[in-house]
Amino acid sequence: GSFEPTGATRFSREEIARFYPFGQQGRSFADWATSPFRRSDNGNGGEIFDRGKWEEATRNVQQAYANEGYIYATVTPVVERTRQGRDSVPTVNLRWDIEERQPAIVNRVEILGNDVTTETCIREQIFVLPGDVFNQDLLIRSYHNIANLGFFETPLPSPDTRQANERGDVDIVFRV
Repeated sequence: GSFEPTGATRFSREEIARFYPFGQQGRSFADWATSPFRRSDNGNGGEIFDRGKWEEATRNVQQAYANEGYIYATVTPVVERTRQGRDSVPTVNLRWDIEERQPAIVNRVEILGNDVTTETCIREQIFVLPGDVFNQDLLIRSYHNIANLGFFETPLPSPDTRQANERGDVDIVFRV
């Protein structure tokens, strides 16, 4: 069926469509290259709906927003089942309703529990800085860098994020 993202202003329709897992829009090169050798449609020219693919794609869109600072954004997947044409072919129309809200800015970065090394040694491993737009990938990378220092017990607790003010800015707390 059809696909439509609604409410997106941070990303263009084309950028959002990259995450769409069905049809030409969401096709990887490997899928495209092997398609002549396998049957991937329902015999009516459309691809078969896979809820797992749809849910994973929705998580990927949510992650893309989190990496751009929109940690309070909501991506609501909408699945509309219909029957089309003379033969009443079952069809699924898909939509992402996106509410972006404001991007979060990093207010503070705290390091708690350090009694092994200097704080500067740890801070040099952190890629999220106060004043920057929050980025989930950089937070994870910072976490891995601190854990890989080898100074602390493993597994290192995941960093905490807490809302710092009414605008939605965040404080990040690393516990070592």
